[in-house]
Amino acid sequence: MKKYILSAFMFVSVCAFAQEDMSPVWESRLGHQIQSFGTGSESRGYSYAASDKEITLFDNKSGKVIYEKKFKDIAPQLRKIDEIIPLWESNAFIFFDKKIGKDQVVCIDMKSAEVLWSSERFQLSESFGSVFAGSQNETTSFAELFLDVPEEEGFLVTLKKEMVFVKARTGEELWSTEKFKGVVGQYVYIDGHLIAVNFVPGGLGALFTGFKNQITKINLKNGEIVWEQNYVGRAERKVITKEFLFDLDVKGDIVVLRLNGIQNYDLKTGAKLWSAAFDYTADKMVGEPQGTKKFGVYGAVAEPVFIGDDVYVLDMSSKKSQYVKKYDKNTGKLLWTSAEIKGARAIPSMGVSGDKVFIQIGGVVEAQAYIVKKSSK
Repeated sequence: MKKYILSAFMFVSVCAFAQEDMSPVWESRLGHQIQSFGTGSESRGYSYAASDKEITLFDNKSGKVIYEKKFKDIAPQLRKIDEIIPLWESNAFIFFDKKIGKDQVVCIDMKSAEVLWSSERFQLSESFGSVFAGSQNETTSFAELFLDVPEEEGFLVTLKKEMVFVKARTGEELWSTEKFKGVVGQYVYIDGHLIAVNFVPGGLGALFTGFKNQITKINLKNGEIVWEQNYVGRAERKVITKEFLFDLDVKGDIVVLRLNGIQNYDLKTGAKLWSAAFDYTADKMVGEPQGTKKFGVYGAVAEPVFIGDDVYVLDMSSKKSQYVKKYDKNTGKLLWTSAEIKGARAIPSMGVSGDKVFIQIGGVVEAQAYIVKKSSK
């Protein structure tokens, strides 16, 4: 039987020029092809690899196979598995058999592969089938329509007309709402509530009638929308891995959205407090490799630092416009702007100690590129 190899690597720095090599930590041979895979968190400790007929769960540290099973033995009611959605924190897999009007969903325990529940409730192909059958450049998958919410032992799933909250281990539907349009892009959990930002997955905009930018506070017990506000801008994606480039956080009694700068809202009422626009990316300061069609540089601009009632922000608009700015957290008043920082291509970190602001100039950053090269062979 043909074997397929899973390998884990570690990066080893060699010589003074920061060249990198990869040394294998372990290898594990599988008895099936690897057509899809997912990597669990370090604390979770395991990952999976799957073909169209089988799935293997393996230990991240050692590569040891926990189980290797055929889908037909796990969930005989499914004719095929079109997509696997891992709910890492809920310790479950959702298996999809896509067939317009007859979508089948089976949820299994991730560690034991035992079926927890099955349902025909989520007819995603009926709503989104024409989009998913589109061009090869389409980046949306059914996985983007699911959001694991381990704090309440459930998940949110976005359908065409509503968003539904489901208990992950039982399949019990607790509530649904038509007031939140699109998909939850990021959330913060606070005392049984979700502070959530929406977005439209690539290519699906026309399907969400009445879509608008929403930042919302949702009661997870009953789906009540406690408050909602509009936010400004549209989150970009990384060019290869497609993660969205924005961040949501809560600082005391203020909700902080980092998108096109900083946008701030009152945690209790949702009232807009203040905003400040500046650039968070460093693409303009790093030259693109030859033949590059898409290019992005990430982690090259330090995150804002919150100290008491002060916010320190790094604004890097270009090689000739780089400053540290200090704002009042509560009012948004610009308190001061530093002298120009000249010619830095990356300032990946910033900190405050006493009455001093420290910045790191240069360092390891992330770059993603789609490069086309012609070969005569």
